[in-house]
Amino acid sequence: MKKCYKCGVQDSQYLSEEKFIEIDGNDYCPYCANKISNNNQLDEEKKNIKNIEVIDSMNCSSQNNKNQIAEIIRIIGFVIIGIGLLVFLILISSSFLIGLTYFIGSFISGIILIGFGEIISLLHKIFYKL
Repeated sequence: MKKCYKCGVQDSQYLSEEKFIEIDGNDYCPYCANKISNNNQLDEEKKNIKNIEVIDSMNCSSQNNKNQIAEIIRIIGFVIIGIGLLVFLILISSSFLIGLTYFIGSFISGIILIGFGEIISLLHKIFYKL
């Protein structure tokens, strides 16, 4: 029995064997123009996909789940915030507004870097399907 796995049409439901379009030895669905597979071929393709997923999950567990670049960028963000706080505390005695400007600028820059580090970490996890 042939089945289109894109639109779900089977030859026994709506189509007869004569209605499948054959091009280069492959049958195609007349409704969605997708390649038609026998159930046996479809089962083998599913087994191959499952084997690939198992191999990918094994590679994921052997790899370090933490991205070093993301950690470094996060640390730099915290250091920038800390330096801005120190500059603020030093300049508060002479000029409060200049010190506050330095602190706000370093705080925003540090938060942006921490955010970039988190984005890289999440993309790394998505890539390895954690």
